[in-house]
Amino acid sequence: MSQEQLQRFLTFLESDPNNIKLICDAASLAQELGHHQSALELSDRGLSFEPNHLVLTSVKAISLLSLGKIENALHLFQELHLNDTDNPVIRYNIAYCLALQSQQARALTMLDGAITHYEHLPQMVHLQIRMLYDIEQLEQAIELSNQALELNLADGKIHELLSSLYVDTNNFADAQKHAALALQTNPNFALAHTSLGTAALSAQDDMTAIQHFEKALQINQENGRAWLGKAMSLMLQNKLKEAEHCFKTAITHLPQHLGSYQALAWCQIAQNNLHEAETTIRKALAVDDTFSENHGTLAVIAVMQDQLPLGHTETQIALRLDKTSFAGNYARALIAQKNGNSAEANRIIDAILDSPDIVNNLSLRQFITQFRKQGQTIH
Repeated sequence: MSQEQLQRFLTFLESDPNNIKLICDAASLAQELGHHQSALELSDRGLSFEPNHLVLTSVKAISLLSLGKIENALHLFQELHLNDTDNPVIRYNIAYCLALQSQQARALTMLDGAITHYEHLPQMVHLQIRMLYDIEQLEQAIELSNQALELNLADGKIHELLSSLYVDTNNFADAQKHAALALQTNPNFALAHTSLGTAALSAQDDMTAIQHFEKALQINQENGRAWLGKAMSLMLQNKLKEAEHCFKTAITHLPQHLGSYQALAWCQIAQNNLHEAETTIRKALAVDDTFSENHGTLAVIAVMQDQLPLGHTETQIALRLDKTSFAGNYARALIAQKNGNSAEANRIIDAILDSPDIVNNLSLRQFITQFRKQGQTIH
């Protein structure tokens, strides 16, 4: 149906304003055409005559959701759910509202058994995978994704989600494979480009990485992971001011992501902007004061500013939280150096360099060696 049909419905309603079927048809068509405010007004009009009309309640709920009135939409979907507890579309819409409110655990309760509805409602499975991803149930999300691919190998969205899941499990080969398959179905899958960028970054291919991150950002400027990846790529190129801007943008979209704060702080340290780095780390501590690297990095900054008592205290906290803390141990080395114990400082630095699985399953020494073989310079 078209805009012309909607106009005919509205014209008929002028002469028959209480025709509930006509109101319902007009509201549904307005919703289908994306006229959410009109659909909302029409559904309210019909519900004033028949308050329990299920179709109009559904149209109103979807209209509210489309207009960003999440809580109101959720309330109506929950009312519909009481009358039809097994309806997968209603459960999906409730879960979607809860996801928008960052209530992943509650959303997942609505998505239980989504795979049984995959043929007719694949987006229900897509959302379930995303919620599992958000609560870091990565293996379960991967298993569910593969179940979906057994039903439809051509589901590009599943391939895109799998690419992100494999990135987070450091399986970059499979991440690249599924990202490529996703982009075959839709070249505008931003997460797939982000996955390819991250895989390239893991191989220190900063040029390819930036190309993919920039493509992802062309598609979605609010992609925090793409901003973070671009920032890391710029760091590899020693473009620190540009990297700093990208890190800050990443944090606006990933305000709970501690790694972004850490990366920004070290970027600022590399520019000798110690006051700004301290401000960044204190913001990170406000997010989570139990993360060892936050305390370790604050210790590093304190020692570099000759605030040895604070540096010593924060080092102890960092190493108590995690004895392998990179920043905590680096702060130990700086303190030893400040105290004139160069041999101890060098011993600690060697241990840091040889600690396994620091960067992409490599020790820091191996990473630096690999990086230099590519003709680049660590700054």
